[in-house]
Amino acid sequence: MDCPKCHQSATPVAGSTHCPLCGFDLGPVHQRLRTIYLVSFGFFMSTVVYGATVWLLEHLNGFQTPATAPPAALAYALLAIGVIDFGLATHILRRRALLCRDPAQLQTLMIIRLALAEAIVILGLVLYFVGRSVEWFAVFMALGFVAFLLIAFSMPQVARRMGELVVAETDNAAPR
Repeated sequence: MDCPKCHQSATPVAGSTHCPLCGFDLGPVHQRLRTIYLVSFGFFMSTVVYGATVWLLEHLNGFQTPATAPPAALAYALLAIGVIDFGLATHILRRRALLCRDPAQLQTLMIIRLALAEAIVILGLVLYFVGRSVEWFAVFMALGFVAFLLIAFSMPQVARRMGELVVAETDNAAPR
């Protein structure tokens, strides 16, 4: 990881969290990013569990729901909500996150983005339970996974911005 203060590729010496070149404490940056990565993993794995649940219910004969297709109006309404969630999670809030002025605000926006990506899959799960439509669930699952993928692609920019914000916060908190 590049040091956010001196912008040099720096690997802290074992047992230290400080940049060996400029002495900047990388610990707070790593801690905040680690939190985002762990929450990301949790949200992603929950969507995998939703998919596994649908797969198990489809392959077990004991699960009884109406075998009728869900009402088309409901399916398209949930799809519209899912597309709005997708746009918020992958585009609108991504730009907003990169403009944050506080590390906590950036962290919060990243968690909101991840929750919106998971919400897309939950909408598909609801539609599955209403009408037992695996096809609709697969559409929502794919849309949710693409949202997670696009969020993952933005993580290097988020990490860079988090470093900048922690450096600014540290510089402003330092006595002069």
